[in-house]
Amino acid sequence: MGITIVTRLTLVIGLISLASPEIIRNLTRKEVEAPVAIEDVFDNLIVEEAHGMPAVIVDVNDILQIAETADVPTISERETDANPSIIASVLNEGESYTDEPLTLNTSSILDDKANEEDHSRTYDKLYQQGVDHYLSNDWHQCVGYLELAIKDYTWYTNTLKSCRRDCRAEAQGATPLAQPRSVEQEFYETTIRNALCLLKCRQKHFLSRHHHVAPASVDREFISRKPYDYLQLCLFKLGRFQDAANAAVTVLAAQPTHTVMSNNLKQYIEQYSADQDELDNLELQEYAVEYVRGDQAHSAEDYARAVEHMEAALTLYWRALEDCRLMCEEPFDQGWFPDFVSSVANHYTFTFRCKRKCGLQLSNLYGEDIQDFLPSILNYLQYGYQKLNEIPKACAAVESYLELLPADATMLRNKQYYLANYQKIDKFFVVRKEVAEHAARERYEERLLNFIDTEFVFLEEDPSVMMKELAIEDEGDEDGAFAVRDSSVPVHEDPQVEEPKTIATQEPVGNGAETDATATTSFVAADKFSVKESSGAAVVDIHDEARRSPSLVTSSLRSRGDAGDIEASEGRMLRDKQPTAAVTLGPAALNGSRRYVVDGLISDIKCKILSALVHVAGERGDGYHRNVNPHTEAEEFFGLTLSRTGLMVHAGLLEADMLRLVLRVTSVAKQNIEQHFELQRPLYFSFTHLVCRTAKPEYYDTRPPGDLSHVVHVDNCILYGPGECLQRPPAYTFRDYSAILYLNDDFEGGEFVFTDDPQAKAVQSSVTPKCGRMVAFSAGPENPHGVKAVRRGSRCALALWFTHDAKHRDKDRILAETLLNKIKLGEIKVK
Repeated sequence: MGITIVTRLTLVIGLISLASPEIIRNLTRKEVEAPVAIEDVFDNLIVEEAHGMPAVIVDVNDILQIAETADVPTISERETDANPSIIASVLNEGESYTDEPLTLNTSSILDDKANEEDHSRTYDKLYQQGVDHYLSNDWHQCVGYLELAIKDYTWYTNTLKSCRRDCRAEAQGATPLAQPRSVEQEFYETTIRNALCLLKCRQKHFLSRHHHVAPASVDREFISRKPYDYLQLCLFKLGRFQDAANAAVTVLAAQPTHTVMSNNLKQYIEQYSADQDELDNLELQEYAVEYVRGDQAHSAEDYARAVEHMEAALTLYWRALEDCRLMCEEPFDQGWFPDFVSSVANHYTFTFRCKRKCGLQLSNLYGEDIQDFLPSILNYLQYGYQKLNEIPKACAAVESYLELLPADATMLRNKQYYLANYQKIDKFFVVRKEVAEHAARERYEERLLNFIDTEFVFLEEDPSVMMKELAIEDEGDEDGAFAVRDSSVPVHEDPQVEEPKTIATQEPVGNGAETDATATTSFVAADKFSVKESSGAAVVDIHDEARRSPSLVTSSLRSRGDAGDIEASEGRMLRDKQPTAAVTLGPAALNGSRRYVVDGLISDIKCKILSALVHVAGERGDGYHRNVNPHTEAEEFFGLTLSRTGLMVHAGLLEADMLRLVLRVTSVAKQNIEQHFELQRPLYFSFTHLVCRTAKPEYYDTRPPGDLSHVVHVDNCILYGPGECLQRPPAYTFRDYSAILYLNDDFEGGEFVFTDDPQAKAVQSSVTPKCGRMVAFSAGPENPHGVKAVRRGSRCALALWFTHDAKHRDKDRILAETLLNKIKLGEIKVK
């Protein structure tokens, strides 16, 4: 179900940086305020293309060059066949198109005259037939089969959810076979009843297909909206440009960093008359539709309608959340034959990790994750009910919000307002039943997941057995929320705000609404964008607050003249514009294999913040052995590890946002690497290091021309010469991939080079650092590399190493994520 509006939820993901200024202005005019600061684009999730399906085989540089030099990209039919995302020579010679969408009778165009309502043919087979017709340039059949595949997939998943939901309730409500029962007997009897009900339900609804299970790779493609990728191209071929644009928007909602799709959408709008006001995410769920309508009503100050829609959104959200969790109860190939207890624990952990992702997945409406989505609904409700003078309901919404985010100082101040300005309302501060149950489950599951991750990961066992035994995957918030077979713990931000001096005179606030000019009291902005003083006083600017109590990083940026780039909101940074990442150099351009360069991975402000973070919080040395000059006497080497960052956050020396930023930026880098190399195995962080190399003034004019900042080496073996690299200690033999994400370019020298020449006199390729540029490569002997001398200034970068070996995953990262979770829950109070 979709709607046709454009909101701050960024309907046209990735298009902004590619579109013309006029389009950007038009989109901006249609924005509506969101209730809370939206998560950084780093939380956007990248879904890998499944193995064996069409993939991009052309260099991105070629695509961009073609896009700049022609009205319609001219890519060969071979390249178009390889990837439907690419609009390339789409109109064959002599072919014409019409601006009027075609009216398509699907059943009449299918070669075997299949009925749309006939579910005997499964979505995976229909999908394959649609792809086959795409490859044979049969556009009508392509559209017909793909639309049937999407429809059947929706029907199948909805039916399966219904079966699982009804059978669970039936099994739990069944009369026991005997009494008394032990806890174990009750559990397994209920499980057996549930299984029997599911078998009957599948036979009833799925008939002859009830034994058929679609390949997991196909399910992943539907989750990542890959069928819409093919569909948008086939629709374009038929001249159905608005439909093609909507299909592209649907892909971007699931894959917001899909650069080629963003470019396609730009072309549909600019060259083929697709109406941007009618752009529609075709997979938008009902709760999201109600949420956006409520947001619109709130912006229009129609609080009765706002409350109505937000209540509907909340009801539908609970249903969607349970449906998402039910869909996690999928088969699991354990890869070995464990005993009974291990098998049960393993499969449960597999489904449990998937379920932990559902909240984050449902917070994504248009390709961006709305921070603290569920609390934001309650935030709207408390504000709306207060405006409608329904104070008991407002109090319940406040208390429910605080049940989810107990340390949220803004909502705590709102509660104090209600208590100070309304009499005998204590009894109304009661948590809604559904919220209380949800919060209790969240707290338990977070503790259980923490127990699994801390108790099992350190066991001295064969890691291949240990990790498989507890289905331990990369559980950080960097994993894609749409990859339902992976898992993570959503890490929500914990607002840190300073208590105002006069709480009692402040009125509760919703989502950025302005106060009545005649009011004697004013609002605390619950969207955390600003704080207004009471009695009609002037607005207190957040930058003023930051100047009175600056963080270490803010102070450092201010001293460098960059403080104006930080948009802080009571201790947190607002979302800055995220550039569109694009691969600019591939293996051929870099004269090697398993290597590439991507630009635009992070924004300028994040580069400045991370650079400042190293300077104010880092320590001399390499981060391993406290070697002050690990590489050369001519440069000072400062580094900051995750463990040190976490300790400083715990001690109150750094804001928790700084640690969150490092985790998010590194997560984006990891996702980019996984996507680019099309990795099928889990990839884990093994070490993360923020580093700055600063040239010493006394060596400015004395360093020889060929001097190096970092000698030529290989990351997982000891390099003895060209082609000779020994994988043995002290080398970090477990490393599989490496990456350097650059943070600045205001220095001389410091080029990264690929070379097998120990002196780096002859290089295969050279990479010049700049903000947001990342060079990534496999960590083996195929990629020896070094760094040329930094001759002036300070060269800052984020160095990352990854491994497929779960035994060597970065424990500091697990501890950092645990720390942030405990801060969010109020279990740890930072100073």
